Amino acid sequence: MRNLFGQDVGHGRHQSYSTKPIPAPASRKPDTLEVPDLLYIRMPRSPAHCPYTSLARSTLDLPVRPQELNDYNPPVKSKLLRQTGGRPRIRLIDFRSLKDYLNSLLDGNRLKKGSNTRKREAMPTNYD
Repeated sequence: MRNLFGQDVGHGRHQSYSTKPIPAPASRKPDTLEVPDLLYIRMPRSPAHCPYTSLARSTLDLPVRPQELNDYNPPVKSKLLRQTGGRPRIRLIDFRSLKDYLNSLLDGNRLKKGSNTRKREAMPTNYD
């Protein structure tokens, strides 16, 4: 038997057709996102978020940069990389220190021990 191009395609038992299903390639999806063991990460540019923590630049700035809100003693270690030629400095964040800080934060549903939570005082009922 010949095909449209005049080539011999074989007969009956010589044909290489199969009815066996072809297995689909196994798609390998990790259960958890694997973050490489980094020493330092760069502070993301302004509208962008950190690719490893998904935190915005302004959120990362609070625990990293010495400022009044953290009593000028930031809980996350960082270094400033100075460049020549008047270019802006690059803030490098110690990734292990950042992970430790984020893991030490409490969930939003729990209160800190010894927090200053006062009960509301009842309003006076006599208006004389």
